[in-house]
Amino acid sequence: MAAEIKLRAWRRMGQISRELGKVKERNQYGHLSELLPTVGRTKQEVLSDAGITTQDASRAETVAAIDEGAFEQYAAKKKAQGEPVYVQQAIKDMTGKKPLAMPTR
Repeated sequence: MAAEIKLRAWRRMGQISRELGKVKERNQYGHLSELLPTVGRTKQEVLSDAGITTQDASRAETVAAIDEGAFEQYAAKKKAQGEPVYVQQAIKDMTGKKPLAMPTR
């Protein structure tokens, strides 16, 4: 049950991360930067303030990109089998991608 809740939290984190709108602006050195229009900071800065690495955000966005029906079906199948639903395994099973190693915290 706890693993399923964690997977759903990662999915929501990915949805929020994807929704962070970006605009390109020139920084003080003349380079293009992607800034969040509402706060004038980069997505990476906002994620960092929330304690989220860009690697974790990318992984969460991968989970969020999984079709809602397929996601729910996968979670229900694992629950019926009495197996925990881990983020890494879900990414591998539902996308065929080999996920990046999860951080040890």
